[in-house]
Amino acid sequence: MVCATFLWGKMFSLGRFLPAIAVLFGSAMAADNEVLFAKKAFLDVGDAVSVIGTISGDGVGYPNNSARISCYRARNECVVTTVEQIGLNHVGSISEPAFIPVARWTATEIVAEYDGLGVGCSSLSIFIDRGTHRVRWVQAPKNSAYALCEHSEHTTLNWYIDDAPGQKQFDAK
Repeated sequence: MVCATFLWGKMFSLGRFLPAIAVLFGSAMAADNEVLFAKKAFLDVGDAVSVIGTISGDGVGYPNNSARISCYRARNECVVTTVEQIGLNHVGSISEPAFIPVARWTATEIVAEYDGLGVGCSSLSIFIDRGTHRVRWVQAPKNSAYALCEHSEHTTLNWYIDDAPGQKQFDAK
């Protein structure tokens, strides 16, 4: 496994930082106000599937973002990390990894589901079509009667993993 020393000399897998590396090296090619994230990539090696791309669709808080979803059959889970452009030439921190349990793993599809546990305000389902490489991200409201969830999203959000907006513009040139 390729590793590099980052942040206070600790060893981290280089694969986890690929979205950030794409930001560092791709930003020179983006518009002055938009960071250029990497193109969508899909890798399926049988017992592991990894997708890198942009979460896109109505209701995405930061439309210029990058997400990595890596699913492992042996661990029966998908690991999700994200990073977003949060301002003019400004990228937020890479998210802590989220571990989403796999509900179904077949030769054609992987479904990972997280119900928010306890008083979580939303559930998350990730559908990966291994044939078309299409990834659908569904976030649904949950526990909306609780005071804690009063100001959370009350509609179901259907998003997809695609190329980044800046990448689409760059490819069109």
